[in-house]
Amino acid sequence: MGSMYFIFFNSYSIFLYMLIITYFTGQILERMHFRSIHEREKQYAHIITCNLKTLPLPGKQTNAHLVDGQITVAAEDFKGVWAYFRKIFGGRLRSFETILNRARREALLRLLEQADAAGATHVLNVRYETSRIYSGRSNKGFFCAEVYAYGTAVTVGDTA
Repeated sequence: MGSMYFIFFNSYSIFLYMLIITYFTGQILERMHFRSIHEREKQYAHIITCNLKTLPLPGKQTNAHLVDGQITVAAEDFKGVWAYFRKIFGGRLRSFETILNRARREALLRLLEQADAAGATHVLNVRYETSRIYSGRSNKGFFCAEVYAYGTAVTVGDTA
């Protein structure tokens, strides 16, 4: 009886330990990534983005070209397990919301890096495309999302 308890405890305790390690590692890495995103957003704050096709401000628009940013992010194991239980009992999947928020902001930053390198002052017609990526059969693997942001970078000069 004692050896049976020992085998049961060890097989499930390893799973529990792995979830705990994954949770804390994921939290630390996610905080570091959000901190990096926040600092880079300050760096590119001088570039104005909008979803309008044309700019309603006066001035001559020059150097129009396509800029884009793409990122693929995955959920760590803990968020996947937590989301599985949330799907059973219902409710918002907040763990996946933070992943998609990070992905959207990172894709926009990559777009802004290209616009800044081209000397653009504005990015017009900004759009997002998303897709889910699964691993395994029957779409029952881990959660992974791709976000693609694109827009038209322009330089707005004086009206003269």
